[in-house]
Amino acid sequence: MSSQQQIIFLTGASGFLGSHILVQLLEKGFRVRAAVRKNKAAQFTLNYNRFGEQLEVIPITDIATDQVPESLKNVKALIHTAAPLPTRVADVEEQLKGAIEGALNIIRQAERAGVRRIVMTSSLSTARLRDTQSTQLTFTDKDWRKISMDEAKGTRGMEAYRAAKTLAEMEVWKFAESHPHVDITTFNPPIFYGPFTEGFEVAPLDYYALSTNLYIYRLLVPDGIYPPEPFHIDVRDIARAHVLALDSPPSSSVGQKRMVFGSPHDIVFEEMVDTISTNRPFLKDRLITRLVPKHAGKRVIYDAGRLEEVLGMKNSDFRQLKDTILDTGVTGVIHTAAPLSFRVQDAEGQIKGAVQGTLNVINQAEKAGIKNIVVTSTVLTSQTPQYTFTDQDWFDTSPDDALKTEGYAAYISAKTLAEKEVWSFAESHSDVEVTTINPPYLYGPYAEGFTIATGDYAALSTNVHLYKLLSPEGPFPGHPLYADVRDIAKAHILALSSQPTSKVGRKRMIISSPHDTDYAEVVKTIAENRPELKDRLTTSEPRMLLAITRLHYDQKRLEDVIGMKPSDFTPLNDTVLASVDAIISVEKQWAAEGFEAKVPL
Repeated sequence: MSSQQQIIFLTGASGFLGSHILVQLLEKGFRVRAAVRKNKAAQFTLNYNRFGEQLEVIPITDIATDQVPESLKNVKALIHTAAPLPTRVADVEEQLKGAIEGALNIIRQAERAGVRRIVMTSSLSTARLRDTQSTQLTFTDKDWRKISMDEAKGTRGMEAYRAAKTLAEMEVWKFAESHPHVDITTFNPPIFYGPFTEGFEVAPLDYYALSTNLYIYRLLVPDGIYPPEPFHIDVRDIARAHVLALDSPPSSSVGQKRMVFGSPHDIVFEEMVDTISTNRPFLKDRLITRLVPKHAGKRVIYDAGRLEEVLGMKNSDFRQLKDTILDTGVTGVIHTAAPLSFRVQDAEGQIKGAVQGTLNVINQAEKAGIKNIVVTSTVLTSQTPQYTFTDQDWFDTSPDDALKTEGYAAYISAKTLAEKEVWSFAESHSDVEVTTINPPYLYGPYAEGFTIATGDYAALSTNVHLYKLLSPEGPFPGHPLYADVRDIAKAHILALSSQPTSKVGRKRMIISSPHDTDYAEVVKTIAENRPELKDRLTTSEPRMLLAITRLHYDQKRLEDVIGMKPSDFTPLNDTVLASVDAIISVEKQWAAEGFEAKVPL
């Protein structure tokens, strides 16, 4: 199937496998209509905006019931990968319905819309033979797990998942028998491992969003657990198979295309651990120390001839286990650590911490094969005497000049010298994508789990500037530029899937909130919304150390590179109130520990 102007409808596009299929299709020139759950659609669109109009996102509520006839018009092929994972669905009947009706609903609609080629992801577990004695297992497209609907309703967890996949695939093949004009291929892979695509999103602490890579993650704990099966396939290889199926010979020529296969390379768990230890030495102390389980010695045989006949894939086309394991690891580094001006009094120590600390991290990352690095700098590295802030401007300092500074000036000098070293590194390592995020003061709430030691005012970070407003004699912040910490955190994450440097140029992102900062209004906001704090508020006169009221920066560039628009930024009032609430919460915590807080002036 020529990719020129061909439209592919893809379900499960936000999933681990689906995202790889999506990217491979788009890179081959196909147009893709990607079905994504409504609550993920906006962020998904943003994460893959580098593909422009080639990708159309179709928001859905439930693949088992939604009707999308308009979205299936002019579609040449359907690739259906969506399926509820066992860790996501507690109710077995819901799992069975999601798998069976999810497949049949979209396939029936596709057939009615004139789609004549359908590719579906099933699972090796539908063909699984429970022979625990043999050390060599052979799987063919004739093998099926034997289970009925009534039996399936009595299963739980992984068994329910296997039952759901089996019954769903059986229904698809019944559909194929009664619709011979529709060419259907199913793929039945084992567990797949590998890297996440640029744009694949894993929410904080959502370990199950790691998908089957969670099995590799569990090797990074001394008392961890080995994968449940000694067979695998690289996610990129099984994604490629789905794309190749679009051009495979018709069923009328090669028979039923039920493709049961995995990687031809054996898994040896000891070698997996040794590979990580040797190639990622910084993880050595974290690796699993448990004894290897008995199932580790089993080998799997697939019908390689059938695979080559239908898809043209040979054993030599599959990635080596070592590459799969290492690529499953870290794919990007975000470096935010830096000594704050009020933590380090010695200028030389501050400069060394910023420059050498940053270089140490990015050099190690590059040696480990990591090709995507995001570094937190500061808007002040671009400050000129005229108070302009663009990605071409630099604070004027040298190593010798920096050593003569102290306090805040030493901090600015250290950040400037560190960032310049980052860009020197980028020039000599053009194969590494480097982005710096250069924000001003950061305000906002503290993340759940963030701890501040009793009486450690410096740990309040830049929120301390708002804390000073909670004292009658407190000074106003000396800098009018700010950003919500949540917005800057989001910018760092978006940078991991941003446009490549080769397309958009150096990614030095000068960023600040687009909302005007009037600290007199900030005080009024606190008084009106937190009246219990009214008597504490500053009565000082507002001051500005810089002769500007707001930062003017290239918002269009920010949108072009990482996809953030002015409307994406948190309003000032929301930021201020969230910050104040966080500070008061810290005060209460300290009070419970017997410490009386006093606003640091």
